[in-house]
Amino acid sequence: MYSEQLKGEMAKVEIYNSKVNAFATRIQAYSTQSEVNNKIAETSVDIQELNIKKYQADVDAFSKQVQSEQLMYQSAVDLYKGQSALYLADIGLSEANANMAIKNSENIIQQNKYASDVSIANANMTLQSLIASYGATLEGKKAAGSIYSQLSASALSAINVSTSLSGQSQLSASENHNYTGA
Repeated sequence: MYSEQLKGEMAKVEIYNSKVNAFATRIQAYSTQSEVNNKIAETSVDIQELNIKKYQADVDAFSKQVQSEQLMYQSAVDLYKGQSALYLADIGLSEANANMAIKNSENIIQQNKYASDVSIANANMTLQSLIASYGATLEGKKAAGSIYSQLSASALSAINVSTSLSGQSQLSASENHNYTGA
């Protein structure tokens, strides 16, 4: 009986021991589960920290890129301003050259006008001299023509009278000849 009772108590102790071992195993499992959950949480935190660092690096890179592009665009604007100033100076120079060429052309035109006015005045004087000279020559030729005409008319009328007289006495016919000479 003691032996049976002892066996029964031993069985109770083994059951209790099994329960304690099961409880310890369960606690160990909870502990392992808790450690796994902690590792998962730590890993998740590490992943989030890495994501944050990556995001910060991306933001820094984007910021640097924006600053770089801003500098590039500012340089392009400054270059454009310089080119515009150079172009405006070129335009000013071209305008000054054009105004100088216009003034030069106006002066040449004025000189040519004065020269042509002098040439026209000389031509008018020469023309008036020629007209006077030809007028005198024409009057002289008219006078000579008038003298020749009168001489010719006198000579013809003498021929006509003599022909008329001689013709009446011999033939009783009348003939008329008119001669004109210059």
